[in-house]
Amino acid sequence: GYEGSLFSNTAYDAEDREADDILENVEIYLDGRRNEKRKKIMEENLIEMEKSAPKYQEQFADLKRQLANVSKEEWESIPDNPYLGGKKTKSQRYTPTPDNLIDASRLDGESVNFIDPETGSMDTSVPGVGGVSQTPITNLSELGEARVLNLGLKLDKM
Repeated sequence: GYEGSLFSNTAYDAEDREADDILENVEIYLDGRRNEKRKKIMEENLIEMEKSAPKYQEQFADLKRQLANVSKEEWESIPDNPYLGGKKTKSQRYTPTPDNLIDASRLDGESVNFIDPETGSMDTSVPGVGGVSQTPITNLSELGEARVLNLGLKLDKM
């Protein structure tokens, strides 16, 4: 397209200046109207959003007022929340023993731990202790104690 001014050879007179001033005033007026409409729409959207998703404080304001009428006996009869939140600590996590450690222990011949499918009992034979002891272990705390005993025997050998 043509990049030059079409009216570059004509003089800029008072009439042109007046037309430019009028156009500028019209632009300012229209821009003001657009801003008013934009503000109105934003305010309506904000009010609509507050109605659809009120603040927590507003949601529970009536319940908060009703708490003033609760007697001491009623307050004390409210049960405590058993879940206090927070993350599990390392001691509360269950970490299974990796298979390679179990296989290495089994191959070393230090101990053999398995559940006999016929009797349902656990075979915890420790070489050098005097044979196989077949005891049904159904309680996990007993299993833990047996594990501690087994570790103690291993440490005593060293």
